[in-house]
Amino acid sequence: MFIQKYKGLMLGIVGAVLGVIPFVYFKDLDYI
Repeated sequence: MFIQKYKGLMLGIVGAVLGVIPFVYFKDLDYI
């Protein structure tokens, strides 16, 4: 139970990071 919860939290964080980094990267390219 706790392990699955922690795994879901990690996947959520990783997914958020993988979604934010490209967004910021393309935003910088568009700015330049």
